[in-house]
Amino acid sequence: MLHIVYGFCRLWWMFTQALTYKPKYKLPELKDVGAILTFMNYGNSYVPDPLGGRWDTMFHVTHTTKKILTANEKMSLDCEDHAAVWAAALTENHLARVVSVGAVWFLNPDGKTASGHAVCVYQSHEGGWFWCDYGEPRAFTDQWDWAHQASKVYDGKLLYCAKFEVKNITDRGFVHLKSPVVHKA
Repeated sequence: MLHIVYGFCRLWWMFTQALTYKPKYKLPELKDVGAILTFMNYGNSYVPDPLGGRWDTMFHVTHTTKKILTANEKMSLDCEDHAAVWAAALTENHLARVVSVGAVWFLNPDGKTASGHAVCVYQSHEGGWFWCDYGEPRAFTDQWDWAHQASKVYDGKLLYCAKFEVKNITDRGFVHLKSPVVHKA
């Protein structure tokens, strides 16, 4: 069942990118992780979705060109927007060996409601693994440790997660994702 949900998320990702494509904007050349952090204002433009993270489970993603337009106009970006910009910047600038977009769903501290969060997961050219959302990338070692760490940031208990590896970025800047690898906690 989870593969069906994540398959839908992958298709939804592509659909929402196509709807928000802005051809006159391009991702600038970003030479390192510090340049990506500066470009995204260290996550200070973050604004949650209207449902407080529940919309994140739908993985609504605007095209990176729309995010650049948004960043230039000082508008807001939420977690999946930050994850997509990280993924695009790392891939287009050849700053990582492997780049994925990760999605986590976790039980909130109240034990009754669930929320979602999107992050970028990547392997550096030196071999280290990192996950990032708004600030400095955080290191991890075990395959799914990034999901547990991301859930703990929100005092949540991981329910399940998925990793969508970036297949390629087209000349129009579309971030194409491979089928997900799913993990249930």
